[in-house]
Amino acid sequence: MGGGSLVVNDLDASMTYAYVMNKMSDTTTGDSRAGRALLATFQAIAN
Repeated sequence: MGGGSLVVNDLDASMTYAYVMNKMSDTTTGDSRAGRALLATFQAIAN
């Protein structure tokens, strides 16, 4: 996953996840901040 803004609507979990970066990187490929935070959120609600 790249960096930047991300919104995920999960109807099964009755959840909407939104991530908006506050600092852009110098690369055009982005980074994995949004994806890592999303995975951590889903792991937290799975427990």
